[in-house]
Amino acid sequence: MKTKYEKMNEAMERDGDPDDDFLNHVETDLILPKLEDLRIRNVVCKADKEALEACRQKYGLPLSFMCFFDFIFYGLCISKARDSEDIQDDCMEEYLAVRSRYRLTKDPAMLKRLKAMVFPHKHQPDPSKV
Repeated sequence: MKTKYEKMNEAMERDGDPDDDFLNHVETDLILPKLEDLRIRNVVCKADKEALEACRQKYGLPLSFMCFFDFIFYGLCISKARDSEDIQDDCMEEYLAVRSRYRLTKDPAMLKRLKAMVFPHKHQPDPSKV
């Protein structure tokens, strides 16, 4: 039985027509929601996330109830952004563009960029080698 990460890797590495806009079920069910979630948390709701983290650092774990409103605002931002068609369309267009460039060139750097979009912590460059 393959894990969802193995399925995602196979879907990204698969050969095909660069102009093909068809998304298989792995891409629609696993990859695109992951991209949307990363974009929402790190781009769209970044200010609310930073406010929540600042509050948690200020009060610490024992007084985390003091950050209740920051947590509520962050949750509202995430739920509002998940319903947005614009974010879904932007993520799909970006993924299709990178996937078609990879299929066209077979460049390993493009595959690494594609994987870094989905697995940002696993495919970061090693700072000691830069």
